[in-house]
Amino acid sequence: MKHLDLTSFANTLHSLDIALHEPGDTLNEVKLQMMQDSVIQRFEYTYELAWKTIKRHLEMQQETPLDDLGRRDLFRRAFEAQLIQDPEAWFGYQDARNKTAHAYDHKIALDVYRSIDPFLKDAKALLQTLEKKYGGS
Repeated sequence: MKHLDLTSFANTLHSLDIALHEPGDTLNEVKLQMMQDSVIQRFEYTYELAWKTIKRHLEMQQETPLDDLGRRDLFRRAFEAQLIQDPEAWFGYQDARNKTAHAYDHKIALDVYRSIDPFLKDAKALLQTLEKKYGGS
């Protein structure tokens, strides 16, 4: 069996988890904003690694590139391959990621921030599924 290195994905997921779950109630407004910005940035690179890891896994299974496959179709295939539970949720994470690429708006940033906890749970489930297939990172 081929080996898919999950180390980077696992590390970014852990980093996002720590940033998201640090207690924010004792932080002043400026520090809270900085913490939220940090969480959003960690979400961005964790999301990027998540979908690229899905793509690599699927390509390894069929040994052909999926370069022409759109992200939504990629998530549908990941669902069919039992890597993820809900492709619609991943469509939402893609939308959240797209929002982060545009001009900064506090309301949009807050919406993205609120979507990160469900993403974290789904990304952890993805990592666990892949670790079962590949024997850990």
